[in-house]
Amino acid sequence: MARARSCALYVNQPNNGVLPVIDFNDPARSFPPLERTGTMTNGLGDVLNASAIFRLMPANQSIALANGSQSVATTRNYRTVPLGPRSGGEGDEILATATLTNVAVVSVNFELRSVYAVPVTQGTDVTVAFGARLVSPTVTAINGMSPTRVRINGTLPADYCELTTVLVNEANGPNQHIFAFSGLYRAASGIGATYEFTFPEFTAVPGFPADAHLMRGLVYVSTFSDGSSGGSRASLTPGRIYR
Repeated sequence: MARARSCALYVNQPNNGVLPVIDFNDPARSFPPLERTGTMTNGLGDVLNASAIFRLMPANQSIALANGSQSVATTRNYRTVPLGPRSGGEGDEILATATLTNVAVVSVNFELRSVYAVPVTQGTDVTVAFGARLVSPTVTAINGMSPTRVRINGTLPADYCELTTVLVNEANGPNQHIFAFSGLYRAASGIGATYEFTFPEFTAVPGFPADAHLMRGLVYVSTFSDGSSGGSRASLTPGRIYR
């Protein structure tokens, strides 16, 4: 029978002290692992992966229990520490990912959706649901000259309503423009779930470096969005979801 012991052992040893012998065959200090299943929904045909993490609070430390394998299968098995030997503030968290990659002649569409989920009841099978697909913003060149200015139009997704960040990178240059929009912006603006940002005109500003503008040509646009429900990312609140 496979055996596992407590994932963490707090030892306060003096300098140059000798650690005690850890015997995994000692029936008083070892135990069979708890085997559970994680199920992923709303994968939308993407390549899926899932890992189990054992969290120790309030120190907010974590230990990887198992690393999953990538496939379209929607379930993963993992082993964890049984409830009996656990100390207060210890618990499981599941990290699930869904990856989509489309490569075209002039563009690459890469999407990664992730979920950090705390089971409603520790020690039970868990089901995690991925959020909706991310919505790519519309990027418009305001002028056709170089340097160019861009306008960003997009949507703040409901599943990731806390923060959306848009990065615009030159394909053949060092410049990067970063735009960030939060759920507070949506609430304060009163414009629903949409946002618009126009890069300011800085060419006439004394001392502004000309090479800091985006040059005309190919750019890469990346969008990052996140949101949580049931508690913060750092918490072990039962049922907490962070996407």
